[in-house]
Amino acid sequence: MNLIEIVTLLNTHHQRATYGAVGDVVGLPAQSVGQQLGPRNHLNSWVVNARRGLPTGYAQNEMHPNLLDNAQILASGEDLQAWINQHQK
Repeated sequence: MNLIEIVTLLNTHHQRATYGAVGDVVGLPAQSVGQQLGPRNHLNSWVVNARRGLPTGYAQNEMHPNLLDNAQILASGEDLQAWINQHQK
């Protein structure tokens, strides 16, 4: 599964995952994930900083309005991959 597919799945299920977890799954360092995501927007805002639970450098209007509805944050590549396996169509 590639980065766009992961972000789209996170968006569909209103689920946050950390930069590190996403990086582990796609084979990128956590620091590179934000750059690879591209523009700051609602779709990409589901990938968040592990400490704050929010996407790094995003303004309020760039974050999805339902970003904080689900308290769970997938913080490891293993957890994210297991979640993906459960939610893939």
